[in-house]
Amino acid sequence: MVFPRLQQLLVTLVVVSATQAHFGSRPDNAKRYRYIKDRCPHGKDLCPHGADPDEFPTTYREVRRYQPKFYNPNMTDLFENIDMEHEYAQEDLAFLATLTPKVETVIPGKIYQAEHYALGWPVVFITPQDTLIWVDAPESAASAVECIAAFRAIPEIGNKRIEALIYTIYHADHLWGAGPIVNDPNNNGIPPVIISHSEMVAQSYLYDTFKGFKSPRLYRMFASFIPDPPHIHDGGVHRLRLEGPYVITEPPTDLLYFQDVNDIPSRTIGGLELKFISVPGYTKDQIMVWVEDWNTLHGADTFYRAFPNLYTLRGEPGRDVLKWAEGTRKAASYNSDYFLTTHSWPIIGVDLIQETLTTYADGIQYLHDQTVRYMSKGYPPDVIPAVVNLPQNLAENIIFNPDYGMEDTAIKGIFDFYVGWFSGLAEDIFPIDRFERGSKLIEIIGKPQMKIEGAKAYNNKEYEWALELATYLWRDDQDDVFAKELRTETLKRLAELQRSAVGRNYFLSTVAEDWDQVNNVVKTDTSFILLHLDGAMKNLQFHVNNELVEGVNANLYLDLTDSVTYKLTIRNSILDYIVVDQPGTDAPTLHIKDSCDLSNKQDVFCWRFILAGYFPLSALPSAVVTNGTPDDIIAFFAYFDFKDEAAGGYSPDQ
Repeated sequence: MVFPRLQQLLVTLVVVSATQAHFGSRPDNAKRYRYIKDRCPHGKDLCPHGADPDEFPTTYREVRRYQPKFYNPNMTDLFENIDMEHEYAQEDLAFLATLTPKVETVIPGKIYQAEHYALGWPVVFITPQDTLIWVDAPESAASAVECIAAFRAIPEIGNKRIEALIYTIYHADHLWGAGPIVNDPNNNGIPPVIISHSEMVAQSYLYDTFKGFKSPRLYRMFASFIPDPPHIHDGGVHRLRLEGPYVITEPPTDLLYFQDVNDIPSRTIGGLELKFISVPGYTKDQIMVWVEDWNTLHGADTFYRAFPNLYTLRGEPGRDVLKWAEGTRKAASYNSDYFLTTHSWPIIGVDLIQETLTTYADGIQYLHDQTVRYMSKGYPPDVIPAVVNLPQNLAENIIFNPDYGMEDTAIKGIFDFYVGWFSGLAEDIFPIDRFERGSKLIEIIGKPQMKIEGAKAYNNKEYEWALELATYLWRDDQDDVFAKELRTETLKRLAELQRSAVGRNYFLSTVAEDWDQVNNVVKTDTSFILLHLDGAMKNLQFHVNNELVEGVNANLYLDLTDSVTYKLTIRNSILDYIVVDQPGTDAPTLHIKDSCDLSNKQDVFCWRFILAGYFPLSALPSAVVTNGTPDDIIAFFAYFDFKDEAAGGYSPDQ
């Protein structure tokens, strides 16, 4: 029995808790402009010269008479007023000075790591039988060649044969550079065994299938087209080494199967026993490598020595942050004397390793738990970042330096992981699109007043709001010079305020794209040529033009003479495809090989090159078509849209 006064107290507590903030309301402790506290820490009047470039006019007369700052600018013009003296830029430049490529000795005669040659830092183990085990490959063949040369310059490594290569996750910076490692002349024609999680290839193929529209985001994230300066670095390397081959060239030959996360399969290579631990979270296929004889653990990507990339701007489903924290704690539980990862320096000493990894896991869990706490109160994802920050003792710890990942995007990623895109607020079920919203605001406020409000926001360093207003104006009229230049300057100021390299890079890249300095768009040619076959077929489905296929029923056999035969069917405004033993007689058949030899400029007649637009369908010879004519093939593919994305992003006029 609950006593009456206690019952009244319980009811009161429940009511107070439920009404502390209306569902979806702004919490009392939410900061209205998240970054403003860092913009001029000593007061506006004491800001150093050059930290606040020219302010924008805020009267009707001045706005009307606005004179453009740029006339057909190049990159130098666009970024001339980037403040490289800003505190954060100076921190990044100092960090850049430490990124000299080198090989670090972890255990003399046993373990070495190649640092700063690429975003991925491979590790080499020397086995008791004088062979080598590589853990991860860098992201390109060129960077792998440099790492091989640097390793082989170490006398203890010399010309020893590479007996095994281990992929700890499916990401490009762990495997795209595998070719030179596998085919190294010192292997004497004996290819190394390639070990990975059984899910690695499937995860890689899944990413590749959709990488067409992710690639432009990746190039922005690493400022691939932006000069130095204003670009400074990409994390653990000056520049991400995206130099090819852009696909897996060396698939795994020894797959590790885990019935559950407690399974620990092992392999003995060159007399050295390796144990493999599944740590999903960052990716589903992530594995750590435990060398018990040396009390050494390779932790894959469980640790960065920077704020973790709990959500990536290049585009991925929300990561399982709680499992990430659990995996990092599992790494700590091994009590290793040496701890290595693919993106950070070795940590040596059991006490330091345990303290570092436990603290890292705690910080990740803190962000997760507090995000879920505010989700439980009904707060939407755009508000939670204003009230969840790492506590001071964690935020000031060097392992959480915000050099790479960002708190705000991590929090939104956690929200998305559990409940998807919907905030829970009724007004977000069917919101008007951003272009319609901008048009209506312009109708209500008027363009002149909106320009003034955007200029005031910029001058007051409310850059997020200035960017939103400037973007509404520019998307409405891309010839509006004031709006475009307001957007440009705001993007640059936001870039200057990012401590995260990828955040800075993304803003800078957007400036260059806005001014057509780069053509960073989804490219049909490369996306089809570099895909595995099933990925190419799925991308063919994504190119069906819905405006042309309503009510259409059509079939075609695609006989890939060097691979398989498909039956393609258009019905209900979609494309379906199935593998068949041989072409039927109920539809035209195109007989053609799947892939061309990219090294042979004369070899252009293949399925991939037709998809990429290098060989026109109109040039098909009659001999490659049965049960029909080349015109039938042309008519079938007329239902598809192979037009590239327009530069500058989507707008309603396109």
